[in-house]
Amino acid sequence: MGPSLDTFSPMWWQTSGISIALTVLVLIAIGFLKPMQRAASTQVLGWILVAWMIVPPFAHAFAGYWRVEYGLPLQWCDFTGGVAGWALLTRRQALYEIALYWGITGAATALLTPQFTQGTTWFFLTEFFVSHSMLLMAPFFLSVYENMRPRPWSWLRALGWLNAAALAVGAFDYLVDANYMFLFIAPAGSNPLFQLQWPYYLIGFEIGCLLLFVLIYLPFRLPRRAPTNPGSSPSVRGAVRMEHSEICLPERTNARA
Repeated sequence: MGPSLDTFSPMWWQTSGISIALTVLVLIAIGFLKPMQRAASTQVLGWILVAWMIVPPFAHAFAGYWRVEYGLPLQWCDFTGGVAGWALLTRRQALYEIALYWGITGAATALLTPQFTQGTTWFFLTEFFVSHSMLLMAPFFLSVYENMRPRPWSWLRALGWLNAAALAVGAFDYLVDANYMFLFIAPAGSNPLFQLQWPYYLIGFEIGCLLLFVLIYLPFRLPRRAPTNPGSSPSVRGAVRMEHSEICLPERTNARA
């Protein structure tokens, strides 16, 4: 199943803490790029996330210890990375919504409670933190800089698709005696849910995902200020109304009865 890090331990701050901080800084820095540079960075980030699904299995095979039980991109964050990458490349609404809910929930959970299922060599440690940071970055990028927004009830659809994916992966786990998506053995770590036995921790995961998906959705439902056109300050608008009223007034005459 692989070793793990305790949340907020000294090693956690040196790895996950730095990864989260760098993710925030990169998102802020992207705001200072020119439109063409931002578009190029979108393409680069998208293709890297898509490649994330392919490179680790080949790295395992190259190292000579690939196994079907852990060498396929069937962990939640693995295939979510492919979805998020394709969402960046295509701007498709359905892919964006899945990347939003799955990406933020999965990547944040992985960085808060790291579980190294593919090993702890330098390559896989680097891949873990870099890929999960980019997975966390992708939905924020689309929301902030591409102005994409989730549709009503998208959180429930994302939960439904997650359960459908879990059923398919669970069937594969059963056939090959694997534990993709941690469907048969809970992850290690300090999270209280991880201490529960099967299937109770899965019920906790389901409730946790439901609550987190709703929390992710709620900020997008807050009322937004209506944008004002450049140059339409109150004084300018008042001057326009005054000019219009003067034009519409009838002409006065100096003749007396």
